[in-house]
Formats: sequence, C-alpha cells, structure tokens
Amino acid sequence: MKKETKKSLKNYFIVIGFLWIFSGFSLILTKSDIIIKFLGIITIVFGFMFFYYSFKLYYYLQNSPKTLMIFVMIVSIVGLAMYLTAGKTVYFDLGVFFTWYLIINIKRLSKEITADKNNDKLSN
Repeated sequence: MKKETKKSLKNYFIVIGFLWIFSGFSLILTKSDIIIKFLGIITIVFGFMFFYYSFKLYYYLQNSPKTLMIFVMIVSIVGLAMYLTAGKTVYFDLGVFFTWYLIINIKRLSKEITADKNNDKLSN
C-alpha cells in the first residue's frame, strides 16, 4: 500500500469534498422530495467541511488528530446510511474501505509529525 504524505492526504480531502458537494447538488436539483433535498444540503455542508479540514490538515494532524478521525467517522456513518437505504451496497463497501484508509493514514501521519516535533526539541 502506498504511504500517504500530508500533501496527498490533503488532496484526498479536497477530492472527497468536491465529490460530496457534487453529490449534494445533484440530490437537490434532481429530486423533488423535501427530505432528499435536506440530505443534499447536509451533503454539501460535509463537502465544505472536507475543504476546511484539508486547508487546516497539518494543524489537526499535529494538535488534534482525533477531531479529524471523528469527523471522518461521522461523515462516513451518514454517507453509508444513505447508501444502504438506497440499496447501493457497492458504494457502502467502498465507503468502509475509504474510511479505514483515511483513519489509518491520519493516525500514522499524526504519529510521524509528533515524532518529528519531539526530535526537533531534543536536537535544540
């Protein structure tokens, strides 16, 4: 498996944000049910939150990686519930994989940044 960097993880967050926003707008524009439109709005908000976390990724990896992991888990649970109710199990499987992949890399990069920070303190 490829070892992700801070930059590649940031790019993942940006791409995921675009996908959530696109998905949200498509729900709002193509469905007439008010509940589906509400879910579309929530989806768009999650997309913008991915953008926010992508731009503040280094800060959160260094200071609060659990915040990132909780965010990814919440978004994944909501997304996976939407896919399951729609009967799209393939997307559910992909969602589980991407959630696991993001969380593993958030943990690893956070540990690396903390270790680098401690090494810098020791060398000074």
